[in-house]
Amino acid sequence: MKNILSIAFTLLFVSFIITPSSAQKGKKVQDAVITYDMKLDGDNPMAAMMGDITMKIGFNGTSSIADVNMMNGMVTTNVCFDNEKKEGVMLMNMMSKKIAVKMNEEEMKEYQQKQSQNTAPPKIQYFKKETKKIAGYKCYKVVSTAGDAEPVIMYVTEDIQPTATSQWEMQYPGMKGYPLSIEVTQQGMKMNIIAKNVDAKASKDIQYSSEIPAGYEEMTVKELQELSKGGGGFGM
Repeated sequence: MKNILSIAFTLLFVSFIITPSSAQKGKKVQDAVITYDMKLDGDNPMAAMMGDITMKIGFNGTSSIADVNMMNGMVTTNVCFDNEKKEGVMLMNMMSKKIAVKMNEEEMKEYQQKQSQNTAPPKIQYFKKETKKIAGYKCYKVVSTAGDAEPVIMYVTEDIQPTATSQWEMQYPGMKGYPLSIEVTQQGMKMNIIAKNVDAKASKDIQYSSEIPAGYEEMTVKELQELSKGGGGFGM
């Protein structure tokens, strides 16, 4: 179970949208719901266990969401965040174990600082002649390299500019374009993330709510981090 928690925790903070931005106005897509298919490949048995993963990232004005569905719906994670209030709620449902985490700006910044500690900014290379169409958008290749880590290969579009800066941009500061395809290798597993749909109309249904449903155990961000490291005694 600790591996599932670790993967879910990483995926959510990779996809989380939290920082205000000054996106250009015009024909650029600023509010939308983007659905990504995610596949884990590699020798790690967890890759086969996780199966196909679906992630939805949505943004509408100051509100944003990130939903992850794993193991054919046996593990789900839903995040709702308000960029104006600088607060959010994460709900994790893992084989009947339900966890709720309320987050604020200070906790998120602390997490990001720990993640980037002793890590130099990545080198970003653009290959604008290498293009492909993803979910109806023309994208070009971007390669991010940091230290001895495996390079991250992305295909980005400049036609999507969210009203908030995504975690993609925090992870790769200064990068131009919004990624619709990401290939990264971590802990022996290759993760392929590719957008299959961009729905601007669906964004109108995004609304922030801090309500925690009945049956969820509330934790802090730190407690969830410790749980993802130690397994939490879930017997898996």
